[in-house]
Amino acid sequence: MANRKKRIEALSWWKELADKHGINTDGKAWHFHPTWLIAPWLSLRELISSSQMREIFPDSAEAKREEVRRLFNQYAERFGIDTPERISQFFAQIKAEVGYTLLGKEESLWYSVEALKTTFRRYFGVYPEEAEELGYKRVTLKEYNTLPPAVQRSYTVQGRYAYSQLPQPEEIAKRVYCCNTEAGSFALTKGGCEEGLMYKGKGFIQLTWRSNYEAVGNILKEKLPEELVDIVANPDQLLETKIGLLSAMGFWWIRNLNDLSTDSTESTDSITAVVNLHTNSYEKRRNYFTAIYQVFQS
Repeated sequence: MANRKKRIEALSWWKELADKHGINTDGKAWHFHPTWLIAPWLSLRELISSSQMREIFPDSAEAKREEVRRLFNQYAERFGIDTPERISQFFAQIKAEVGYTLLGKEESLWYSVEALKTTFRRYFGVYPEEAEELGYKRVTLKEYNTLPPAVQRSYTVQGRYAYSQLPQPEEIAKRVYCCNTEAGSFALTKGGCEEGLMYKGKGFIQLTWRSNYEAVGNILKEKLPEELVDIVANPDQLLETKIGLLSAMGFWWIRNLNDLSTDSTESTDSITAVVNLHTNSYEKRRNYFTAIYQVFQS
């Protein structure tokens, strides 16, 4: 019995530490989620080097390019983007979506009247008169120069065109991305709703609809518990470089794009159809993939 008491006394060190080194005096011991402690070291492998990043994005500012590279190397393995094929397909899409700036972008919604009617038929097919009010109307400069001066004064010249009516992107967003339903998906609502402005396309791979923001937000919380990410409550977080890139990885994961990533441009087309089905940039994305994949083969 005496020996047991001695062992207990030897282990009774709490009172000596109490109120020191952040130890509570109430005798309660607290623990931390182990992922938070080891998170900075979970991905130490250099998936993409500075020289490779420079070859892929030669026109980017070096500081921004390095920021994206470090973030990618730190987090990509958690989303399985860890082979030359997957990395090349991923960055082919990123390069097409945000270009050399490597900044999260917001969808412009610069559409003509006819484009609104064809691209967003779910809304403007029902309310075509609103397309007439919200889309742009323009003529070429050659046509504009034939107009009488009095008529020309009602036009706005921008670049190679003269506009008799400029588009209203915010009003378009309210209508085509209105998602004020429990599911967070499209809701046909005359005049639209404020959710349309909040959940229009944003990020490195542009997310749309509250349902997609929620799905990607949930996977980011699961895989990155150490990061404070809430893109549903704060959708403009997607315009930040870090969150914009992480959201693209989250989207990549939930849409199973690793499974589509091979060394072929046919894969690029399949991925593009998921990322941006109606884009006119399929060829550009194929070319980007071919060039980027070659960087990893050299």
